[in-house]
Amino acid sequence: MVDKNAVNRAAKFIASKGVTIVSQPGYLDEEGKGYGFRFLDPENRCIELSAWVEIHTSVWNKKNVDPVKLNHVVMNTVDLDMITDFYTNILGFKVTDWSEHQMSFLRCNRKHHSIAFNQSTHASVNHIAYEVDTVDEVMRGISNVRKAGYQELWGPGRHGPGDNIFCYFQDPAKFVMEYTCYLETIEDETEWRPSLEACTSLN
Repeated sequence: MVDKNAVNRAAKFIASKGVTIVSQPGYLDEEGKGYGFRFLDPENRCIELSAWVEIHTSVWNKKNVDPVKLNHVVMNTVDLDMITDFYTNILGFKVTDWSEHQMSFLRCNRKHHSIAFNQSTHASVNHIAYEVDTVDEVMRGISNVRKAGYQELWGPGRHGPGDNIFCYFQDPAKFVMEYTCYLETIEDETEWRPSLEACTSLN
């Protein structure tokens, strides 16, 4: 969120829609600090909206692969239409694309998607994507993962929705992680129309 007032307005609006508030707006006593509040979405995910969280732009321990930020998160859902409706009509995200009726891709800025939902049998985390600067870093990341005794799950390739380079891995806790770069930017909001085409990728 842009500031404290935006957080307070969001909390008031979300509460008026009958959404369960977990913690009221206030200064956050956690790493990164900031000001925010937490609530439960319809599938009981605890979501935080916050402002003034610390941003670090320097890399102290430069390595051959440096994730610069969280690019996007994909969540599994039991009801794709319901959860897409909540995140657009209640939280203000915009639908960028659909992958048939299997996935919805939502944005909160000009990046193609910040969050996406995948139709599944239960609500859970599908994967978390970390952004790197170039395709060279994606390839070096693959090499690092292999040297550590792990294997990529899918990729490298290029997605359909988002047009980004990707490669997926599974961490020791069995969570799926992605290295990605070159995610599409929506240049003209007035002319963009969500696609209903299937997601494709090159491998």
